[in-house]
Amino acid sequence: MARIQCFANRAQSLRLYSQIIVKLCGSSIVLEEIQQPQNDFASPREIFELALKHEQYITQSIYDLMDTAVEVKDHTTQIFLQWFITRLYHYSVTLFYPVSFCNFVKLCDIKAI
Repeated sequence: MARIQCFANRAQSLRLYSQIIVKLCGSSIVLEEIQQPQNDFASPREIFELALKHEQYITQSIYDLMDTAVEVKDHTTQIFLQWFITRLYHYSVTLFYPVSFCNFVKLCDIKAI
């Protein structure tokens, strides 16, 4: 499942990158280094909490882009970003329920996965 999600995220990143290239045709684009993700966790709950926190950060970033597109009246970018906003809801809900479950039942405090 994680591998499928990884490929989906990569495809979405490439879609966003392609849109940037179209919008900035002829401009110089510099991609910065992405740090290696954390791979040592205290519990499964921590994994879900960090994933949810990251998803909230991504969601806010997309919302900020949409706000800018609305402000400058860039209608094509608004349409493009709406696809991401619709998908973001699904991801947030998918991560919210395991975190809530862990907080309620506290089953995720085990050390092994």
